[in-house]
Amino acid sequence: MKSRIWLGLLLALLALLTACAPSAPSDSPALEVVHLQTTAALARWLPKAADCAGAIPNLGVASEIAEPDALSLASADLILRLGARQAEDPFTAVMGRESLVLVAGDQVPVRSLSIDTLQSLYAGDWTRWSELPEADSTAADLPVILLSYPAGHELEALFSQTYLGGSPILGSPQPYASPEGLAERLNASPGAIGYTLSSLVPVGYRTVPVTGLAADPVFYVLAVTAEEPTGELRQLLLCLQNAE
Repeated sequence: MKSRIWLGLLLALLALLTACAPSAPSDSPALEVVHLQTTAALARWLPKAADCAGAIPNLGVASEIAEPDALSLASADLILRLGARQAEDPFTAVMGRESLVLVAGDQVPVRSLSIDTLQSLYAGDWTRWSELPEADSTAADLPVILLSYPAGHELEALFSQTYLGGSPILGSPQPYASPEGLAERLNASPGAIGYTLSSLVPVGYRTVPVTGLAADPVFYVLAVTAEEPTGELRQLLLCLQNAE
């Protein structure tokens, strides 16, 4: 009887020691985190990056929105940037394309604009839509209301380079800083016209083609990395390319 009691106590002690012993190290690989930087204009790519990372085992993405001049591979593993490859870029891959388009209010009486008329508009030379050669003669005579991203915004700079030959906007445009802000301006002023990326055009508003351009206003979305990507980072880039 005593031997059974001692045996039971011994088994209980072994069970206690086993429960307190540190667990064996897991064989699962550690989570790899990719630090991604991009700008506000390309923020729509962040949900895509999160979805792609979720489909790749042991990969996570830490995202940051920064000003264009603050993007740096010193603090990021991956940069998504709009525009052409720069000489100092170590490695780039094309993820997709974006275009810069004009967006008009409901009562803007034009279906297209020549590049010369557009440049005159944003120089402040026209004050009423009826003055434009492209205006519909049967439309209401409305004042021209110009809209623009604020000075220094990456899309304002891109608009200047693409449509104005690098010249600054000389009119007095009403500012907005987001697609939602553009929609609010257009809703409040049906005779207004602004611009944004084609992927950011507010729902329900039309774009106005520009004729006479030397080249289409299309820009690459580039992935910039410190070296040619391999492993999970390469899988992430391939997924982003397929998602576009």
